[in-house]
Amino acid sequence: MAENNNHQGRRRENRSGTNSSGRSYKGRSANRYSNNRSDWSGRPSNERSRRSNDRYRTSHDESWDSNRTGHNEKRNNSRFDDKRHQDRRGGNRGLRDTRQYNTRSSHAPRGGKDRDRHAHGSPRNRPVKGPQIPEWVDPSALPGDIRRELHMLSKENADRVASHMIASYGLIDDDPDAALAHAYAARDHAGRIAVVREHAGIIAYLTGHWQEALGELRTARRIGGGPGLLSIMADCERGLGRPERAIDILNSEYTAYLDADGRAELLIVVAGARADLGQHDAAIVVLEQGNLDPTQTGETAARYFYAYADALLAAGRRDEAIPWFRNAASIDEEAVTDAMERLEELES
Repeated sequence: MAENNNHQGRRRENRSGTNSSGRSYKGRSANRYSNNRSDWSGRPSNERSRRSNDRYRTSHDESWDSNRTGHNEKRNNSRFDDKRHQDRRGGNRGLRDTRQYNTRSSHAPRGGKDRDRHAHGSPRNRPVKGPQIPEWVDPSALPGDIRRELHMLSKENADRVASHMIASYGLIDDDPDAALAHAYAARDHAGRIAVVREHAGIIAYLTGHWQEALGELRTARRIGGGPGLLSIMADCERGLGRPERAIDILNSEYTAYLDADGRAELLIVVAGARADLGQHDAAIVVLEQGNLDPTQTGETAARYFYAYADALLAAGRRDEAIPWFRNAASIDEEAVTDAMERLEELES
């Protein structure tokens, strides 16, 4: 599957959980980056009416941080400090380091507080890059935990980077090319900060630039230490037509550091990779490694049940698939899947 430059086609599709029948359901990692941006993009409500200021006030830090850092109890694991420069070729990919990038940011940067003027792209030594920042962007809207990771930059440069990051999320639905340009502009001004490189990788992923996304996410992992965004990296391998590499990621030692949702997301992607290869029975086996307790609730469980139902159906096990579509539909309060439609089709 070569990269598709048509914004209306596969490029805009969230690949996590895409199945062989062409139906798709949104992956947690990318879904939260794309749909739970809430209102921190800063766009006026008349332009982004579907986003809620109240929702932003109460959830933006939590929703971003849950994707950036995973499970906090795994932070400061020095085991990854020695491994962050390993595994640079196409096999194992990791879940992003759950430390607050403290190997790079907990100490004063060499050369004093003005180091970023020389190392991070201040106008002092190179011209400003990137598209013009929209008037609606407010750099103070960037969640505080992310802003703190820009502390090594000058105030002027930190505001510029924050503005480009906010603009990229605010524009991604309407103008993916502009969104990517802003993400890359943020990277150009803060290329040594892990969260900025990761941001560029997420935007590249959401716009279907699989190779670029992999490159940025790998760089973020090298800078910040730790694993990386396993499920998104695996999904990029699928997008590049390399499902075998996506499958290999499940054997990575870094999977031990995934929380329950992160493991579920990776299993969904790997099952999708098996389906890409026509290995539908193997896809079922992959998903049976995860939690199939039908009493679960929440978006991840809904998507997982849906993936399992779809795998069963693809393997010709219709009667077994129907209850799992029903399980998915019953807890899918946000309609992140089309489980109800699938169920109606099968029962009609």
